[in-house]
Amino acid sequence: MSKGERESGGANNISLLANALEAMIGAIFLDQGLKAVEKFIHHHFSPILKELLQTGSFKDAKSLLQEKTQAKTTQSPVYKTLKEEGPDHDKTFTIGVFSSNKLLATGVGKSKQQAEEKAAKIALEDLL
Repeated sequence: MSKGERESGGANNISLLANALEAMIGAIFLDQGLKAVEKFIHHHFSPILKELLQTGSFKDAKSLLQEKTQAKTTQSPVYKTLKEEGPDHDKTFTIGVFSSNKLLATGVGKSKQQAEEKAAKIALEDLL
């Protein structure tokens, strides 16, 4: 990672870190084969994967909300755009998540997906 990338927060950029890990696993595969990749993943990620599978925390808020609402109503939550503000290159979206036509929560984000995830997270917090 370059000095400029590090100074601009690159060490905390999840997308950049994921790409670096993917490249490293690919390099291990090309250099040493599938068995070496399996060993690397098992050694470094087994404890984390075990915990994620036990807790279900690998699921995003939208997935968890869908499971909870379907268990109660047999229907999936519905996300609706309530507001779009700003110029095309810098929009802000307000999204509402509904279950059985009832507004559960709203979320705001720079993309519809981000706003939906925030709305789902808020709805989950309110349901607990």
